[in-house]
Amino acid sequence: MSTNIEAYFSRPGDTCEIKDRLLVDIKHAKERIYIAMAYISDQEVIKSLESSHAEKKFVLNAQVNTVKGFGWQSVVKLGGDVEKITYKNKSSLMHHKFWIIDDIVWVGSFNTTDYAADIHWENMLRIEDPHILSKYLSEFNRMFILGKALEQANEPYVNYFEKKIESPEGKIHYKIDTVCLKCKDKPHPGGPSYEPLDGIICTDVLGHYYFNVEHMVFENPEFVGYSEVEYQMKCDLEVLLSHRPIGNKGVCELCKGVHNRQSLISTNFKVTRRELVEEELVDATVSRGKEYLFCTKCIFDALTNHEIYEKE
Repeated sequence: MSTNIEAYFSRPGDTCEIKDRLLVDIKHAKERIYIAMAYISDQEVIKSLESSHAEKKFVLNAQVNTVKGFGWQSVVKLGGDVEKITYKNKSSLMHHKFWIIDDIVWVGSFNTTDYAADIHWENMLRIEDPHILSKYLSEFNRMFILGKALEQANEPYVNYFEKKIESPEGKIHYKIDTVCLKCKDKPHPGGPSYEPLDGIICTDVLGHYYFNVEHMVFENPEFVGYSEVEYQMKCDLEVLLSHRPIGNKGVCELCKGVHNRQSLISTNFKVTRRELVEEELVDATVSRGKEYLFCTKCIFDALTNHEIYEKE
């Protein structure tokens, strides 16, 4: 596939060529429409998305109202109040503005709002390039999985602590540590002579966790064709302390690419029977398929392609 890049713009008082071309791509989408957008409210675009039969997923800014009509499993919100290195309370924004429509990447300054289409100066690039597509797919899927895992968690994974540091010259500085609450204060694997683990995440937050996706389908006739996905994550030190053997490398089941094991998503296909017991839904596992590994680029293609799973 060759590279093709087109530039589109919106200008006050002019026809919004970004929106016009975007609507064409939405109309002709066959496989997927993934949207990482700080703000989305343009009703014409939303109606076009509702009419599309392609798979749709959204990663939105935490301060935005959830896009209605697409189901809770399709929407993730990231951002919120966090402590930043500026030593002040700041709001973290999911500030991306990109679309993935089949094998096309749209990226630029354009939020999908009436203001952006009618009165703002905006730009977007429409890119057809397999390398760029792979990068954006991986980043979108990582954000979506992290957001869902945090959303479905029963308790927080991460907190932020301010540390006071005094330099040899007597000057006082403050540093914000990102701390994993799952491994903080755990006994050191070296033994009781060592201090308990401090839980400080020294790398990318995503790199500190192993992710697991459990894809549930239901045995009951009334739920045929319906499925749910549960997202979970464990910190790497939790896995280490559990003495579960995990290699440094792994192979994606779908693309057969060799990846760092930390970046692969552990996945299984679980057959479940769901029943109504005393007015509450109760799930019972019928069979739990074997574990598969998928890279972040392929994970959602895998979840929609049941043929790659082997039921047990």
